[in-house]
Amino acid sequence: MPRPGPSSPNPDLPALTADPGTFHGLGIATFLLLGYRHHHRLKVPDGLAAAGAMLFGMTLGATWELVEFAMDWFGNADLQKSNADTMTDILVNDAGAIFGTLLAFWLYRYWTDEHVKREFGEIAEWSTAGLAELLTRHGKAVGIGVALFFVIVIGAGWYIDRGPIPPAPGGQPPAGWDNGTPRSWTFASAAPGASVQMLLGAWTDGQQGECNVPPGHVWPGSEQMGLLALDPGIDYGQDGPFAVTTHAWTERPPFLSGTMMDAGLVFGLRGPDDFYLLRASTLHDTVSLDRNLHGRKRNLREEHLLLRGDEWHELRAEVAADPVTAFVDGRPLFDKAGLSDLDGGLGLWARVTTAGCFSDATVAPLGQTG
Repeated sequence: MPRPGPSSPNPDLPALTADPGTFHGLGIATFLLLGYRHHHRLKVPDGLAAAGAMLFGMTLGATWELVEFAMDWFGNADLQKSNADTMTDILVNDAGAIFGTLLAFWLYRYWTDEHVKREFGEIAEWSTAGLAELLTRHGKAVGIGVALFFVIVIGAGWYIDRGPIPPAPGGQPPAGWDNGTPRSWTFASAAPGASVQMLLGAWTDGQQGECNVPPGHVWPGSEQMGLLALDPGIDYGQDGPFAVTTHAWTERPPFLSGTMMDAGLVFGLRGPDDFYLLRASTLHDTVSLDRNLHGRKRNLREEHLLLRGDEWHELRAEVAADPVTAFVDGRPLFDKAGLSDLDGGLGLWARVTTAGCFSDATVAPLGQTG
């Protein structure tokens, strides 16, 4: 057991040694801040110092979420699965920053001797001296450089979506469409034949219907999306608004084998990289409208809805010029206005650990869905 420090307020409690590894990474920033205050004999109240340490921890967490956002926006890394996922990450980080800071303050006050405080102060002085000197000598240049960096990143984020998207397929809907005859697919009883085309993933037909089943073992976070085009080459949005419906089922994976259970409806399909997606995420209990643009996901609208694995749910999108309306199990969930390039093909989409299945699909001119 470490020896009690000579200036420890409570001699019955052991003081920490000078080895930072003793902390196991907990509250290092707080110790550096308090050590800096101790080293320079600053009259900073504990409450203000604690607030600064908490804000520092919160800033680190928020900065990492910005890094994840940039990786998703530019590289389609799919780190931020949903808005709910991002916000819960920030919430958990903020809670950790608050309680971690309080614990670090308690350790610093009651378990830390004078020698350790002095060493942390010296470390803080050494680690900030270079930055302070840089800002003193070249503060204006650093400010301009940082501003230019953000301008470039924001400009690149705007420009990356400006490229032209592929044209709509242009094929005419089947006979009877003009008279309101729905087009239907039934997958549970037989293979769908030539009316579908696998664009992404590994699709099989079976008792549950048409299913995207990843081959082999899937490590958590490595799930790839599957995309099945319905009536490839047909443009279902060229003659006016329409409604498309499907029944989707996602299998709950075995314990500790992954968690991804997302399935959805695709419309405005221009290719495997360009389409709109009404996505139901059983993992995150959300239903969202996304747009895959040049192979990168853009979240347009999201609503919280409690979902469960191993259950069938009806997904429906009413696609008009303004707005698109999302339904789940017959319940209208949200509208999204101001969208473009809604004409194109239809499809089914799934990103799952084990299986995502569809029993049927139906599309008909809006207002004549039977």
